[in-house]
Amino acid sequence: MDINKCSAPITAFIITLLMSLEKTNVIDFVSIGKITGVVNLTLVDPLDWNDEGRHLVLLQDKINAYIRFIESGEILKSYSASVGRKYSINIVAQYEPTKEGFKFLSLVRNSIESAGFGFKFELRPDLAVSDED
Repeated sequence: MDINKCSAPITAFIITLLMSLEKTNVIDFVSIGKITGVVNLTLVDPLDWNDEGRHLVLLQDKINAYIRFIESGEILKSYSASVGRKYSINIVAQYEPTKEGFKFLSLVRNSIESAGFGFKFELRPDLAVSDED
């Protein structure tokens, strides 16, 4: 199957299967902004918020792994194009966070930005696979 010829919902489904919040020791995506030159470390969050406590713990663990990846210098070994660049940790979520989730993300933003990194949260409901044809 040629993934480049897949429809957007199927591609989103494949990405969601491969990258998950539950894989806390995996960096989902690393890219460099074409205009800014910033290294974007993107975390994919396809989980709903039905189990808010578990979701918050998984999110915290995954974010901490991203911070360790940067601060330990491992990113420089794994992604040599990141040398000398600024970093941003980005979260792309399929479901809107709960009130507590938004509070948590606000704290995360403050913590990450005070460490000298950028932070961005993006809600992308289209990570879901449509069952309509």
